[in-house]
Amino acid sequence: MFYASATDIYVSINGSDTSLGTKEKPLATLHAAIRKVRELRRLNDASIKGGIRIIMGKGFYQLHEPIVLRPEGVQPTSTGYENYTIDPNLGGLAWMEGKVLTANGDISVFCSKKEIKVSSPTGTGKLKIKSKTKPVVKVKEVSKGLYEVTIEKGKDYSVKYSD
Repeated sequence: MFYASATDIYVSINGSDTSLGTKEKPLATLHAAIRKVRELRRLNDASIKGGIRIIMGKGFYQLHEPIVLRPEGVQPTSTGYENYTIDPNLGGLAWMEGKVLTANGDISVFCSKKEIKVSSPTGTGKLKIKSKTKPVVKVKEVSKGLYEVTIEKGKDYSVKYSD
């Protein structure tokens, strides 16, 4: 069996935005890393087949403009988000929050290292959770450490889990 590994882009407070974004030559800002991700995706670069991770070194990073991430953690599986999959990945962050705009309302997702909250006025979703223990919610175990929760429209969900 073949497993593709993710491409890593490194950011460090001691980096430079003219660097390559490697572990040895990291970028200096999250904005530069996101630009690099978008460029790799635009070029359909073969190196990103296994995904892309932005790895930020320890330190304080001041943001001078908003960070705009596209809703890649929420993917439609049929037209109009009638069915969709949520596959949150903190990627080293303590928490993240976002909304996906749909014609029938916003799909909202909050994710921390211990809890995932989802609300959606549209469609039926499938929330995928990687957890060391069984999450506290009605859940289906897909494989060891991988669970799925069915998200019904009009309901709010709060799922406790262990990262």
